[in-house]
Amino acid sequence: EDLFEDFVDVLIGKKTRKKLEKQIEKSGAIVAVASLAASAFHQWESDKENAPKESAEQPKSPPPLSAEIVTVTECLQVNMVLAMISAAGADGKIDQKELKMLEREIDNCQISNQDKAMLTQLLNHPPTLEEVASGATSPLDACELYGAAFSVIDQNTPAEILYLRRFAAALKLDRD
Repeated sequence: EDLFEDFVDVLIGKKTRKKLEKQIEKSGAIVAVASLAASAFHQWESDKENAPKESAEQPKSPPPLSAEIVTVTECLQVNMVLAMISAAGADGKIDQKELKMLEREIDNCQISNQDKAMLTQLLNHPPTLEEVASGATSPLDACELYGAAFSVIDQNTPAEILYLRRFAAALKLDRD
């Protein structure tokens, strides 16, 4: 766990990690994932706009992500949980660890009880990646949905790694 914290500190800085930890305690991982995705997206946009056209200059290390805390709408919360459910089921099953985490995320969402019930039912029949990808209405939404899916993927499972590749393509994410 300390190694993971050190890794996150390098990416976003210790102060920002602590802010995100508080946000996760308060609102669940959805807000943290959305915040990181938004920060990464804005950094990517900035880098793309400011990139020299053709330069022999060595690329510099990127600055830590700012990880602004974003406001997550009800619709985005539902779509992010859908992405998590779909990704968790990518290997054909949602195991007990994934199930507990998904149930906790559903409980933490600031959405109607009807939406929570719908999401809970989908734990038995996860949506396809195409269905989830159709919920992305902007490149930022696509980054947030991908981040949500990535947060539940087991990097050692070939089916889940393939799922992420296919999901990125369905979201039309730039490979950069």
